[in-house]
Amino acid sequence: MPKQPPPVETVPLIQAETRIPEDQLLDVVVQVFDPGLPEDGEELPPGVFEDVRESEARFMAVKLADTLQGTGHWGAVRVAPALPASSDVTVSGSIVLSTGKKLVLAIRAQDATGKMWLDRKYKEEADPAAYADGTVDGGDPFQNIYNRVSNDLLLARQEISATEVTTIRQVAQIDFAADLLPGVYTEYLSQDRKGRLEVERLPAEDDPMMDRIAKIREREAMFVDVLNQHYAFFSEEMEGPYDSWRKFSYEELLAFEAVRRKAR
Repeated sequence: MPKQPPPVETVPLIQAETRIPEDQLLDVVVQVFDPGLPEDGEELPPGVFEDVRESEARFMAVKLADTLQGTGHWGAVRVAPALPASSDVTVSGSIVLSTGKKLVLAIRAQDATGKMWLDRKYKEEADPAAYADGTVDGGDPFQNIYNRVSNDLLLARQEISATEVTTIRQVAQIDFAADLLPGVYTEYLSQDRKGRLEVERLPAEDDPMMDRIAKIREREAMFVDVLNQHYAFFSEEMEGPYDSWRKFSYEELLAFEAVRRKAR
């Protein structure tokens, strides 16, 4: 019988202890992950299946979004296939390695101004307890990786002042307007020496065009919410078979390692 790895220490998820004022909550869009497949014409590495990776790219984005939303530190957290112009913070990811035993993700996050919050790789070993026989709900074997990303995003958020949060929200709003009407609102934003967007001036409070654009932005958010429901349903339907596949992969890798050790 293959030697079982030691238990994995749980990474605590940092939760909000008090209610955060709504005007200080930033909305987050988690893009569907890049599955990390080879370019056209290149062969897939052993153990990598295109359909599985494509499904994992959606599944893992949903897992991360659910983790972020559950902390209470953010506004609306949505999964989207492409970058909406109105997102306060955007998180993108790429699957570097995914087996039942190990997961490696490359994660990037930046706010609407273009400031980079996060750009690093995360590596995590599966929690053996999640694969234990008789477990009613062992949880995700790689929940630690989502907790780490969430905690790191919170640390980046804590370095931003209340004034900067307001600026991020304003830039996201004006950038959305400039995308719809570039001839009208482009000059409301400028770029600093680092290429980050800054508010040059704000639209008038009674600007009727901005009122109409705000309604368009709300409809876009509703459309993304509908997509989220589809992604959530897909993830729920996928979870059982996917857990079985990961457990099989996990056991196969343990057996292979045991044979390799014996051969040595």
